[in-house]
Amino acid sequence: DLPQYGHKQWQSHFGRAFDVYTKLWKFQQQHRQLLDGGYGLKRWQIGEIASKIGQLYYHYYLRTSETNYLNESFAFYSAIRLRAYYSKANKEERPDLMVKKLRYYARFVIVCLLLKKLPLVRELIRELARQIEDYTGIYQPADAAEWAQVLQEIRAFIAADSVVSVLDQDSMPVVLSNRLSPSAAAATSALSTTTAAAASSSSGLRLAEVVLHSNGSEYGRGGSAVVRQQLQLVGGSSASASSRRENPHKYLLYKPSLAQLNAFLSSGFKELPADGVLMLYLSADGDRGAPSKLGDDFGFAEGGVLTNSMRDSDQSQLPPRQKRSQNSARYKNPHCSAFGNFPNLFGQPFVCLMSPELVPSNVVDQRHKGSLFTLFLHSPLAAFCLICNVQSLPLALWDRAQAIVDRFLAEAGRLMMRSRQ
Repeated sequence: DLPQYGHKQWQSHFGRAFDVYTKLWKFQQQHRQLLDGGYGLKRWQIGEIASKIGQLYYHYYLRTSETNYLNESFAFYSAIRLRAYYSKANKEERPDLMVKKLRYYARFVIVCLLLKKLPLVRELIRELARQIEDYTGIYQPADAAEWAQVLQEIRAFIAADSVVSVLDQDSMPVVLSNRLSPSAAAATSALSTTTAAAASSSSGLRLAEVVLHSNGSEYGRGGSAVVRQQLQLVGGSSASASSRRENPHKYLLYKPSLAQLNAFLSSGFKELPADGVLMLYLSADGDRGAPSKLGDDFGFAEGGVLTNSMRDSDQSQLPPRQKRSQNSARYKNPHCSAFGNFPNLFGQPFVCLMSPELVPSNVVDQRHKGSLFTLFLHSPLAAFCLICNVQSLPLALWDRAQAIVDRFLAEAGRLMMRSRQ
């Protein structure tokens, strides 16, 4: 329930929660025989403690973007499944316990998706489908449709994520990770330092804060907002060495009000270091604007994005502090060209990437699977294969093509950093 922004607001609470659950976990391990015989400790109660610890690690990952916490969450969730802590939950005749079991499965699926463990995800989906069927068949709950939608959205995401199949020598699909490797991180760091020096800059810039905002018709509706939010997440560095670069903090917002968006932006800028950059990613339906309705202020007539079902966001509404700091923005919506007129009032670096208003005709019908612009940001080569209707290719060819893309991006980065505009 604690806000994601502002380390001082949640970090101490997380520390105390970790301490309490760690002591509780060790206590039940040390006194298992006494708790089983004298107090009737049940396996699902042990599973509930483990699930809470896994959930704490997962939320800590969301607030820090450090992948090692995600791996810790996976370890606890895997142990629950391996030791079958929830196996007898159906016999308790308690719908609230069944809901806890379903939530555990949904969270485990999300963690596996973020770690690209697709074979395990498919197994979990089959198990989750059976559990939902049992839950709805026995209790006929009011939230049956919402759980069905959770399952549908997970399956839709897997289908959308399989844009192109990369095959090994035995024609078996290869699971590729788009996380930044240690070598790529080092190359990126060297590029930033070199290009900053070439531009006569006193210090390089690094991405420190990320705000991910979503609101669009392709995201679906219902009670499974947690699935929609977390599936947008792009992975941070998977390096475990102590010398690794810190990952940027990510804030995920789903249909926020303007006040909420500004609160997260304000907190993000407040925590920016001197050489930090904030990236704002807006994914929403567009609005061309109506001067007669919205007034004559610059920005409203240009249009914007629908940050909420009843609210618009245009470039005139972004707080002044955003315009005073180094900033980069990505806008994904059909009418985002309004942000091309973003004024540079304080002479600070600003980069704005906007999705195209026109897309290839063969891609239009696939918008329900996600944005082509987002796919290019996530994996340029996969997006190129999509628009070229390439559905599969050998791993060796993929590696050669990826090397070409990497060289292009490196050169584009050098040219961009040398620009004085």
